[in-house]
Parts: sequence; structure tokens; C-alpha cells
Amino acid sequence: MWCIHCGAKLRNIARFCHSCGASQQPAVRSGPLEEGDSFQAGRYLIIRALGKGGMGAVYLADDTRLVRRCVVKEMMPDYTSQQERNKAEADFEREARTLALLNQPGHPNIPEIFDYFVERNRHYLVMKYIGGENLEERLKRVGGPLPETDVVGWAIQVCDALAYMHGRKPDPVIHRDIKPANLILDEDGRLWVVDFGLVRPVPGSRLRSGKNGETVAIGTPGYTPSEQWLQQPEPRSDIYALGASLHHLLTGADPRDAFSQEDVLTPAMVLGAAPATSLRKINKDVSPALERIVHAAIEPDVYRRLTAAEMKAELEAIARRPGTQPFTFKSGQVASSIKALVQICDEQWEVGKHHLLRGDIEHWLKAIGRYDLASKTEALRSSVEDPDLKQEIVLQLLDPTLPAPVLHLSHDRLDLSKTGIGRWGESLILFNRQRGYRGGKLVPSVSWLDISQERFRLVGKGSRQQVDVWVDYRRLPFGRRHKGKVDVQPSQGQHRLVDVTMEMSVMDSLAQTVRVMGKGTGSLLRTVRTVHRRVRRPTEFHLANVLVGALVGMAALQEAGLAVAGAVAGPILLYTVLLGGLWAWSVVQAARSLGKD
Repeated sequence: MWCIHCGAKLRNIARFCHSCGASQQPAVRSGPLEEGDSFQAGRYLIIRALGKGGMGAVYLADDTRLVRRCVVKEMMPDYTSQQERNKAEADFEREARTLALLNQPGHPNIPEIFDYFVERNRHYLVMKYIGGENLEERLKRVGGPLPETDVVGWAIQVCDALAYMHGRKPDPVIHRDIKPANLILDEDGRLWVVDFGLVRPVPGSRLRSGKNGETVAIGTPGYTPSEQWLQQPEPRSDIYALGASLHHLLTGADPRDAFSQEDVLTPAMVLGAAPATSLRKINKDVSPALERIVHAAIEPDVYRRLTAAEMKAELEAIARRPGTQPFTFKSGQVASSIKALVQICDEQWEVGKHHLLRGDIEHWLKAIGRYDLASKTEALRSSVEDPDLKQEIVLQLLDPTLPAPVLHLSHDRLDLSKTGIGRWGESLILFNRQRGYRGGKLVPSVSWLDISQERFRLVGKGSRQQVDVWVDYRRLPFGRRHKGKVDVQPSQGQHRLVDVTMEMSVMDSLAQTVRVMGKGTGSLLRTVRTVHRRVRRPTEFHLANVLVGALVGMAALQEAGLAVAGAVAGPILLYTVLLGGLWAWSVVQAARSLGKD
């Protein structure tokens, strides 16, 4: 059981929530949500209903915490037993998690899932809001069959999304409810596959009992294939539904009309329905090639249907019709195919990047019917920050046979001890041995290594960049042997490590000591000046030191009969001890400051 206010998991006998303290005895809501209703402690505010059905509803809502619009799907199952309810809740959580995994890494035609939870004894799913109209609404607004060019472009995008879902590991994700109402076209021409079946119940069986005990089919009649009615859906079940949807869009003949007079549908009624009429008998403007693809998709035998990838490839062949306008670059060159476009962008990198960042390339892809590539290009253009990397990924997307750039380093190991005193540095040269862009950054592993450039950018075959690596003696710890690394981190591909060694000779150690002592001498001079400034009468101070030194020397050497020599040597020894102590203290302070640096 879950808290009806905050969604926290509770014991089945809990009367209050251990998380928010709310009572678990609220009045049970019997109807759908209304405008102004809120849940999850006021986070989601209902604006209006988008659609309602017997088993659930879809709402437009405001996420008040993140200040964004979202879609809230409410699931209100009609349970016949507690066992069925428990299984439905477990299925909801499992299926919602599966859908959330579709966002990793995600697909440009599948909306993001933000949240799912249980509140007020109902299940909720929060998703990204997609503005626009679904294809069923478009069909009604136009009042007749839709143009083949548009339908083919939309179908390519749906096939690309289905290929992504069906290829998920370890188990494919099956939509189970592809139809025009679940395909939304936004203002930019991108098609979104929505409604993954979570607004309908997820009972222990995909069949329910009617009022008189007969078995009733669950699904959308006319779009759902026979194997799904028989509780054996597989990835090509979605292909059948897509084919039936394309038939509907190209003819205007709604496949659900054959069942509109039935109050209760049984599997026998659905399985015994007449096959779809030939496309060209209804709409002669449909090309024979498209008719063949649609009828191959709605084959009753699941094993004779196309896969999503196969159907996408055949639709793309139809989309690449002769007479398509070529792409004209600002440099004057013209590309009549995607391969030619990629080649020119690769040869004229800055020109290609200019057109990519302006969105010209994705607009041209839509013009030639490659909506799937246009959607992916648009998604990359908005998600990748580095413009050069953005172009490299897009070019490899448009032409998978394109060789990837190859990063090469002039050295795998740098020995900085060979450079001599005062010149502790070597040059590391980075090469691009193949076409394209390879960029990234260099990160030293120790503080005493310095590099001339922290980032590198290599565009085109043979491009190179020199990076100087040297030792910062101020941060170098005392000792003869030192080791470090320079981590070369490209934006794509594996990291490369360059080992750096530093073995100091006697002269190098002496030079380092002199530098430290030089800094210590400066500290000593500043200290002495400070002492002199603080002593009001420097002459009296020195006379007192001489007198004290003479007396101490005379007393020390009087027994040996060397009182006069002691009077002379005493001040000298006193000053030696005093200045030596100041010198040692300054050197220690200088070494500490070096360690901090």
C-alpha cells in the first residue's frame, strides 16, 4: 500500500503515513479529476482534461516545482478482486519502469517520462507535454485522405521509434496500441509516439469478462492484430497496427467502423473481421510501392510481416524520389544526395558547420522525406554543446560508413630530465590521422606539471597541435625522481595517458636549492629591514650586541687566559648565530610557501 498524499510505501494496516503524517482514511474519489485539482502535495495542478475513457483519463497539468507543462495520465482500473488489484499494481510499476528506461539514452520521437506514483488509490504517470495535433484529428480536419508524401515521412519516424523500442535489451518493448490518435505531430513537423497503453488496465489477463460472463477482447479493434487478441503480442504486432493506421490515413476508411454496432466484442468477432480493402481501390493516387508496403505490414501471418527496420528502409526508398531539390551551400557547391552533402561538409568544415547551426541541413532532410534523420539532427543540435563535435556526430549519423577521426600522440612518455637546467620542458604533438574533428582537453595528474594549452582542437586529416609540457619548480617536491601523467581526454573515444618522468641531476638539485634559497634571502632581507624599522635606535642596538658579545667572550675565555681574544670573537659569534638563525627561519618559510603553491 502507498500513501494517498505523498506516495510513500506503507504497511497494509497503516492508518497514518510515516513520511508525511497524513491520514489514510480519505473520501474515495469516484469521478475524474477536475480543473484546479492538485496532488503530490500541490506539485501538479490540473489545467484541463485532454481525453477520457472508461478506464482512465489524460490531463494537461502544470508542474509548479519545475515550472513546466506536462501530461498526467490517470489510471482507474475496474478490479474484480484484491488479487487482480495487487497484480495490476505490480504490472503498473514494472511497465512504468520499462518505459522510463526508454529515456536512456532516449529517442527523438518518444516523449520523456518524468514521474509515476500512486495517490488516492489511483495510478499516475507524468510525461512531457507535446503540443500539436494527432493524426486522427488531422484526418478529420482535412476531411479526406492525407497526401502520400506526408504519410510516408511520418511513417519513417514511427518506424525509427519502433526499431529503437523493439531493439531494447534484454527484452523488446512493444507499444501495443499504435493508431493515428497516438501519433502527435508538433509544430516543427516531428512526430511523437505517445500513449504506451498505461491509461488502460493491466490485469492478469489481456481478456476481460463481460456482463454475462463472456470473454471480451482488450485493445483497439481494427488496428490490433490477431496474435495480440490471443495474448501473444510480439514486436511485429506494432507493425500491423502501423500498417492499419497508414491504410486509415491514406484512404480515410476507419477500421473501427466494422465494430461500431457491437456492444461487446469477443476475440471471435475481432478475429473473424474481413481483411482491409486494397489501398488503390479506394485511393488511386497511392503509389503501387506504398500499397505493397502497407499490405505487407498487415499480413495476418506475423512471420510474413516486415520488421520495423525493414519497413523503414522501404519507406525511405519511396521518399527518395527523383526531382528533389538539391542542397546549395553558401560557397556555391551543390549536393544532390546525403552522401554528397556529407562529403562537402567534411571538406569545408566551417561552411558545413554554418548550415548545421542554422538548421538548414535538417530542413533539407525533411524536404527529401528523411524525417527520421531530421529529427535526430535536430535533437543533436540542441543537446550537444561543442559545435565541432555536433557536426562530427551529425555527419557520422548521415553516413555511417564515414571513417572516424583517429587521434595520435607524438609521445607516450616524456622524460623531462633531458632538457637541462632552467629548461624543464618538452613538446607533445597531437595529430589527427583521419578525417573529421577530434577535440578535448589535457589534464595533468600532479601539481608540478604545467601545460601550455588545456584544450585541443583537430579538424581534418593531418591537422596537428603542439602542447608544451614543463615543470613548475616552485611546486616540485624535494627529491631526485618524480613521476606524473598527462591525461588526454578526447570528447569522443578513450582517454590516452602520457607518462611524465623527471629525474633531477646534482646540478638540477643545486639549481632548485639556489632558487629556494634566493627566495629565502629575499625573506631574510625583509625580516632584517622590519627589525631595523622596529628598533628606534639602531646604533644603540648594535653597540649593545657588541658589548654583550664582548662580555660573554671574555667570561668564556678568561680561564684559558684568552680574555682579549674572547672580547673580539664574542660579538662575531653572536652576530653569526643571530644572522644564521634568521637565515634558516627564512629558508623554512620559503619552502613552506612553495609547498602551498
